[in-house]
Amino acid sequence: MRGRKPTSEKILKLRGSPRVKGRAPEPAGIVEVPEAPGWMVKEAREKWIELAGILVRRGVLTATDFDRLADYCVSYARWRKAERTLKARGEVVLHSNGVTGLNHWLRVAEGALARMDRAGTVLGLSPVDRQRLKDLKPQASSADGMAKFFKGRA
Repeated sequence: MRGRKPTSEKILKLRGSPRVKGRAPEPAGIVEVPEAPGWMVKEAREKWIELAGILVRRGVLTATDFDRLADYCVSYARWRKAERTLKARGEVVLHSNGVTGLNHWLRVAEGALARMDRAGTVLGLSPVDRQRLKDLKPQASSADGMAKFFKGRA
C-alpha cells in the first residue's frame, strides 16, 4: 500500500479529528479486559493484562486487535528474555569456532523491539499517539466467549 496507513476511527475520535465523519463504522470497543491467551508465557500474559487494561479504558480495544496485541506481548517477553541473557553473557562472546563476535541474542532483542514498535504503532502505544489521545468511555459491547476462544488457541 502506498502512502500513509489509514488511521483507526477510534484513534481519530480520540484525537478530535474532523476526518471521522463519513467513515464506515468500526467494531465497538470491548468494555472488560479480556483474558490473556493461555499459550503465552507468563511475562507475555502479564503484559497483555497491563496493555489490554489501558486500551479498554481508552475504548480502543476491539476483538480484531487481539492478534496485534498478542504480537506485542510475545515480542515484549522475547525482548526481556534476550536482555536478561545479554546481561548474563555479555554483548561480545567467544563463538564455538573460536572467533570473538557479537552475541546472537542482540539480534533477537533488536527483532523483538522492531515488532513491538510496529504493533505498538498500530495499537496507538507510541508516545506521539499517547499525547494526542483523550480518554473516552468505551461503548457497551459484549466480550462473551472471547476469553474461551483465546484459551484454546495454539
